[in-house]
Amino acid sequence: MNTDELIKKQTNWIKAVFGALAAIVAALVIFGALLVPKIYKAVDAVDHSLNEINVLIQDADEAVQNINKVDFDNLKQSIDDLSGITAFLANIFGNSKN
Repeated sequence: MNTDELIKKQTNWIKAVFGALAAIVAALVIFGALLVPKIYKAVDAVDHSLNEINVLIQDADEAVQNINKVDFDNLKQSIDDLSGITAFLANIFGNSKN
């Protein structure tokens, strides 16, 4: 094989490699153009969901704080007092089940 034939083969080989690289780069650009909007939408949806979850957690935290503010001993005493008054009034009006 002489030098000219070797150079011609190497040139053809380099052209084939660069052609393959160009095809790969083109495919990556096309897939990127197709996938980036979908990925952006998915990330946006996840961000929106996380924001909603954060709001729900804040609401739940506020509800727990409100529950913790309730004085259950006084509430129980008030219910017992109301029960006693209701029973007394039922006796007065003759509606007692006793």
